Amino acid sequence: MIPHIDGAFTGADQVLTWHQEGGPLDECKELRVSLTGPRSGEARGYNCEGSTREIGSIGLSAEEARQLTELFNRLKPFESEVYSASSAQPFNTWMNFTGGGNADASNADILTLNNLGNQLYNEID
Repeated sequence: MIPHIDGAFTGADQVLTWHQEGGPLDECKELRVSLTGPRSGEARGYNCEGSTREIGSIGLSAEEARQLTELFNRLKPFESEVYSASSAQPFNTWMNFTGGGNADASNADILTLNNLGNQLYNEID
């Protein structure tokens, strides 16, 4: 018998949508991240001011894909909003994570995904 984990990563799936609005330039940014394997994935960045326009894509590093796969396998699906007022022009970030696990996301998990989304978007832009 082959062991099976319910909800575990099984193929190319969009697992994270990260959307940010505001900041000093009042920008609208969107990132869609897909896992294409347990150690591989892709991120596509979009400028969403007016109409949505793709600005580029990158492959995930092995560490980024490993981290995202671990979170996918552990966490339940969730939506979250992160508000940052650390600059003169605050911004809001919304995330939709399509996890396949059974655990609720902690604040640390949400911040990890937010930081990953921001990092990947900046690598594309």
